Amino acid sequence: MQTSRAINILDQTPPYAIFFTLAALDAAFGVGVWLPTLAAAPFSPGRELAAWHGREMLFGYLGASLCGFFFTALPRWTGRPVQPWAVRVVLTLWLVARIAPPSPHFALAAALPSVALAAIVTFHILAARNTRNFKMAALLWVYAASAYFTADPLAPVTRDFAFRLAIVALAGLVMTIGGRVLPALTTRFDMVCGEASELATKSRIEPSCAAFAALGLMFWLVRPESDASAIALFCAAFGQILRMQGWLGKRTVSSPHLWAFYVAYAMIPAGFALLGAHALAPGNIPQSAGLHVLAVGGFGGMCLAVKSSMIRKRRNLAFVVSGASVAMALLWLAALLCRTAAAFADAPTPWLLAAALTWAAAFALFLYDFRAPLLLEGLLRPLRGRVP
Repeated sequence: MQTSRAINILDQTPPYAIFFTLAALDAAFGVGVWLPTLAAAPFSPGRELAAWHGREMLFGYLGASLCGFFFTALPRWTGRPVQPWAVRVVLTLWLVARIAPPSPHFALAAALPSVALAAIVTFHILAARNTRNFKMAALLWVYAASAYFTADPLAPVTRDFAFRLAIVALAGLVMTIGGRVLPALTTRFDMVCGEASELATKSRIEPSCAAFAALGLMFWLVRPESDASAIALFCAAFGQILRMQGWLGKRTVSSPHLWAFYVAYAMIPAGFALLGAHALAPGNIPQSAGLHVLAVGGFGGMCLAVKSSMIRKRRNLAFVVSGASVAMALLWLAALLCRTAAAFADAPTPWLLAAALTWAAAFALFLYDFRAPLLLEGLLRPLRGRVP
């Protein structure tokens, strides 16, 4: 009876409310485990903390964020609803993966949430012959493959490659999603302000920018510290800057919501440029600077921006920005700056501590700002009603 009630409650809850809430909690927890070590407390989470932290960031909160995004977007893309049992399966696998130990015996358990998500997205896209989104499904399969190999602590060389592969897949997803959401939001905002939006530049440069990004990421994946990688990454960064310039609208500067989006997306070319600089001068530019500008800045910032935009759109409040949203964006930016400073600092601990605290606070504010759609009208609404 209790199991049936729990299933019915989940079935009545929008998937984004489930996964966006879990993603925010996991984002805070994934950096929270650093705090005892950073504060020099007697308790230490263990020697595998760095690898666990990397997996939790790439496949924990980002994995849940992708689930919430795709389960919400798929019905609009394909005209086919996502079945409740599919949401329950992926949710269960995601929860199991969070407690699976980092061992070859549990590598499959760590990868199954990503595999299940990729399979569901692929099925819906193929069934609807939605050719525009084939590349989304392909990137999800690459992401799922990397999830398996990053869980194997016995093969450090393979694991390093797998972490880079995960970043390549996520960068591809963020650039693809951002390339749709940002121009659409900019055009809509210009229209709301009574301006005719002109995005003619976008159609001309998109294929070239995509090719530069793909080449840069492929070179970095195979030979991260080569001169060829540096040149390709600089070209990729330049291409993404041109791409952003082609999206800008006449009224972009007057919308805090769009500003947050553009600043977050700008961290993609910034991360590419820093990784390229590391390839040229590995002794002067640490690789962790570029990786965290991409992960904390590009992935984290776009994650917060896209999820906030999706929730606002469903509530017909697309460009309404609250004080909590502004504070959330500022805390995210502070976390990015502190984590980047830590990569260059001789004494990184204070910067790492500040980055962890501001990052966790940003996601706590996300939950607070959207408590109504995520909790009161999402997860808690079925509990207040009569669920058979």
